[in-house]
Amino acid sequence: MGCMPELDMSCEWLPVDVVATTILELAGLSPSVLPNMMGNRMSKGTPAVPEKPNQLVYNILSPHSFPWTHSLLPALSHAGLSFAPVPTSTWLHQLRSLSQSSARNDDPAADPERNPALKLIDHFEKMFGIEGTGGGKVGFEIGKAVEDSPSLRESSSVLKSGLIEKTLRWWMARWEQEEASTRIHAERKNEQGNEGKKVV
Repeated sequence: MGCMPELDMSCEWLPVDVVATTILELAGLSPSVLPNMMGNRMSKGTPAVPEKPNQLVYNILSPHSFPWTHSLLPALSHAGLSFAPVPTSTWLHQLRSLSQSSARNDDPAADPERNPALKLIDHFEKMFGIEGTGGGKVGFEIGKAVEDSPSLRESSSVLKSGLIEKTLRWWMARWEQEEASTRIHAERKNEQGNEGKKVV
């Protein structure tokens, strides 16, 4: 589509390994001794008991939130992704237009496999459309989780750590490989068709 929506939301993202370690810590299980505890549990039939009782409910979000429009979009652009920031209503309209014309449109952006956002158009319209809340409006208290989990407390911002750029480079490399594979497959199919015509 060549554009990205200017969403009014905050990103509170965490790497999955940080989330996993945080869960273990909040459950009272030290990740460093978990394999031994699991081994003891399997061999002796005794459960792994948390070191200390923690509270029942935690919210696990990054303590380093950042705005989508004013921080994430510039980071994506700086990392090499080419797009035009547009109002959310414009982006939704373009997405809906592509969705409705996908059956007769040769534009790659109209292919749900190449543009997965098309599969979520109803969700996006409910969340960011006229009747939507805009997302990111509900705040979650994470103070207790930060206090009880060293991994969460010491986690880095995905924006400042370079993870955004690293992930984007991985995606773009994969897209390029898929594009090349699709192109080679199409060329071979055309060659086979031309050979068949020559035989006839």
